Amino acid sequence: MGKTSRVPAARPMTRSMTAHTVRRSTRLSGVQAIHEHTTAPQQPVRRKTNKPVIKISRDAEHVRPFKHGRTRADCTGTQDAGNAHSIGRSSPSDPHDTSGVSEYVSARESELVLKEKELRLKSRTLEQQLATVSRKEREAAALLKECKERVGRTTLRQLEDYFTCPLCFEIMACPYSLNPRQCGHTFCATCILKWFFSRLHPVCGSWHEPVDCPMCRSALFCTPDNVPRPEFSFPFTPNRAADNAIRGMINILAKEADSGNVSASSPLADWGEDGHASQEWCRKERVGRHEIMSLTTSWTNMHGNEFVTIKSRLEV
Repeated sequence: MGKTSRVPAARPMTRSMTAHTVRRSTRLSGVQAIHEHTTAPQQPVRRKTNKPVIKISRDAEHVRPFKHGRTRADCTGTQDAGNAHSIGRSSPSDPHDTSGVSEYVSARESELVLKEKELRLKSRTLEQQLATVSRKEREAAALLKECKERVGRTTLRQLEDYFTCPLCFEIMACPYSLNPRQCGHTFCATCILKWFFSRLHPVCGSWHEPVDCPMCRSALFCTPDNVPRPEFSFPFTPNRAADNAIRGMINILAKEADSGNVSASSPLADWGEDGHASQEWCRKERVGRHEIMSLTTSWTNMHGNEFVTIKSRLEV
């Protein structure tokens, strides 16, 4: 127990032993390398590089750059400035300071007062423009009414000047003309029938003397007593141009009279739907057209007694 084992001292290596060991190691290394080359795939050699470590001190942290070249200090200053502006330029360190808020409220009140004045001015301007437009509308309506009355008066004057029957001195209703070449005067159908049958002899029912135009005294064709009579012996011809013109003008007068723009004392009021002149013209036109169309249809075969019947119906 008390004895200790002694380790023999290492034998010193000589130069020959060192050379032999190196040659043997080299030979074994070559054999091992050839064996690994033939048995295992080669692996790429990766070199490990040590990345540099950047130490950032606390003093330099606030100036570290951010995006767009801005630093933390700049961002902090901008944020502080925005916060100070959002509370009305009051100092963020003193929350009890309301001088900036009062100034802001006063500025807003002044701005609202100015806007109120501007709105009142615009309102007065619009009211003036509206009054001007209303006045112009009334003037235009009055002018339009005057123009319509003027058109109505002009139309009535043209009817009276160019389409008055020379026998009844009224507006012609169902105008017909006499057929002599040298005559051509136009009358109401009822008026010219009365003139023609006033020359009929009531006993024999014939015309003993030729009938002439009441205007120019041009003689009409003598009416043959024998039947059938030739159609050219019929003494009347419808004046369709005058008939269309008269109807168009009377329609204009009726529209103007019924529009409500004509006073009751105006001559145009008689040509409305319920006016006396309009009703009288329509009655005369209806009776005259019926009589002249009946005579035209039966002219060639009528006898004396039938002519006498027409004379009695016309009360001549």
